[in-house]
Amino acid sequence: MGVSDLTVLQASVLWDDALTHSSGTFDLGRATIRGLDGTAPDLDIQGQKGDASFSLTGQTGPFWPLGAQLPLQLRLSLNKGGHAIGLAHLDGVINAPGAERAYTLHLGGSVGQLQDLNVFFPHANLPDAQNLSVDLGVGGSGDAPQVQSLHVRTGHVDLGRWLPQAALGRVVVDAPTPTDPLSLHVDGQMGDQPVGINGTAGTLAQLALVQDQAEAPVDLALTQGNSSVQVKGALSPTHSALDVQGRLDHLNFGAQWPDATGLGVTGHVESDKTQLLYKNHSVADVLHGLALTADVQAQAISWQGVAWTQVQTHMTLANARLALDPIHAVGNGQQQVARLVYDLSGPQPQVEASARSVFLPLAVVQAWMHVAPDMQGTVQLVGALSAQGDTAQARSSTLAGHLGASVVDGSVGSTLLRRLLGPQVPVKGQVPIRCFGVHTQFADGVAHIDHVGLESDFLHLSGQGTVTLATHELNMQLAPQVLLGGASASSSLHVTGPWNSPQVSMAAAEDGRFGITIGGNSGGDGGSSCTALLATAREGADGPSPATVAKKASKEEKIMNMLHGLGLFR
Repeated sequence: MGVSDLTVLQASVLWDDALTHSSGTFDLGRATIRGLDGTAPDLDIQGQKGDASFSLTGQTGPFWPLGAQLPLQLRLSLNKGGHAIGLAHLDGVINAPGAERAYTLHLGGSVGQLQDLNVFFPHANLPDAQNLSVDLGVGGSGDAPQVQSLHVRTGHVDLGRWLPQAALGRVVVDAPTPTDPLSLHVDGQMGDQPVGINGTAGTLAQLALVQDQAEAPVDLALTQGNSSVQVKGALSPTHSALDVQGRLDHLNFGAQWPDATGLGVTGHVESDKTQLLYKNHSVADVLHGLALTADVQAQAISWQGVAWTQVQTHMTLANARLALDPIHAVGNGQQQVARLVYDLSGPQPQVEASARSVFLPLAVVQAWMHVAPDMQGTVQLVGALSAQGDTAQARSSTLAGHLGASVVDGSVGSTLLRRLLGPQVPVKGQVPIRCFGVHTQFADGVAHIDHVGLESDFLHLSGQGTVTLATHELNMQLAPQVLLGGASASSSLHVTGPWNSPQVSMAAAEDGRFGITIGGNSGGDGGSSCTALLATAREGADGPSPATVAKKASKEEKIMNMLHGLGLFR
């Protein structure tokens, strides 16, 4: 007695592979296999996953007993909402399927929109990619089938989740035989600028990396119009070495990133862990697995209103230690020098940074610090810092060094002034300031502020204190001074509590008394009183001076409102 046909109706298929950490489920509407006792069984399997369905049809050779050959001719069609979304096929023969298994197979498939497949693979989070097709031949034997030919085509592919504002317009990959060079042609966009990748990368046999000494030559170029950066060398599982050299006219990753003109690079990169990096390529894996030296230059870089020229840096990576040292640039009328080191060679990540001095967009620095963009302008940074740890809390507790920050001809938000001086301060929106400066020493999880101050047309502020970095607890002594035409009124405030909701109270003056001091105007001279504040914040480095501002007539009502707001008059 034998079985010729097998039909399964209305079934659910579930699997959970603990070894590969993969699992899934789908429903079967019908699965029919006809001719099980013949030489060419027919398959007709209809399945459902959510609002999508699939159909697998075709013929194979006899399942039992296995013969000298197992021919395959299978077709897979995918549908969603009643419309076809993809097709795939498998044709060919597996010789000696019960023994060494020799493959002669041809596979192919296409999908109009890759994201349509998310219904079948709900955890894949596939990107927006259109008109993908793959065609390949498979040969070889045993447990190591090898690709004998490969042809890949794509239309638009959105890369935004990995690289902001980047997209591929067209990708063509071809390798007619295992010994032909794998050719690659990519047309894409980086923001609003076209870029491309063209060249060759070894052969299919070489890229399989199945032999310890296999070596695949690489000759690729990142192109932009008539300019290009070339990557040339060899890849192998045991040792890879690549030279990088060239120039791009323009590189822009979007509004949140610097815009570079005339970007040139000359460098060399090596790895003894190519195969490991192919499987694991986190930042830590890359730093431990690569060694490189590179010189990078740019004619000009701009970033959110701040511009630099003659930018250059020397980059080295060895023993999991990445250093950009030195970084040179010209901007704001002066030379700028900085240094940055990220070191993973020890038990804890370590970061070192120094600047003398560097100008950056204030919005960028505030974003790095995860604070509200209360101030606007260009900040000048001078100092040296170091920290270690793999969490923000660890880095803040080990932060050490000194840093001065200053702003000239910027503005400060009324929200910040109210937070530090009290909620009744009668100012709205952004308040123009001639100068702002702060100098801080970091140690044992505390920021010790030696001096902080700002100057505007009608308010001068100076102070000192501490900030506990883990909790953002303030302990500040501030001395606001309100200008009254040719005179001024000042008092002392004590600010405590967390940064986002501090408590403001009157503090005793140097003579121990509480109250106000009425005296001459020591700061209404167009900005010269900024000199001492900026010198402290810049640690003696040069920097721009505030613009000279003509004296304005006092607005008595506004000034008196400011005094009331500061608690100087009740």
